[in-house]
Amino acid sequence: RAAAVVLLGSLVLGALGAWFAAGAATRSTALRAWAALAWVAAPTALVSLGHGRLGAVLAHVALPWVVLGVVRGVGVARVDVIASGLEGAARNGTRSTDGSEPV
Repeated sequence: RAAAVVLLGSLVLGALGAWFAAGAATRSTALRAWAALAWVAAPTALVSLGHGRLGAVLAHVALPWVVLGVVRGVGVARVDVIASGLEGAARNGTRSTDGSEPV
């Protein structure tokens, strides 16, 4: 029963792994979805699933997660940089006594 659950869940886990691994290279959701679909529909995954080869299925599921870990560990993963909300902000308030700068 456990092997059947692993084999059925391998499609979802493989797609999630490919989604996140592709996210290390691009932020495009279309490309990430294509990568996840291509990874799950790969002939090696489908043949090993059809034959019930648990080791091959687990290797196929784990590979994107390993690649993601290596890419993040090496530091070449693409990350979004979010600037502080206060960067370049001007203070809206009362003016100083001479009217030149805000207080």
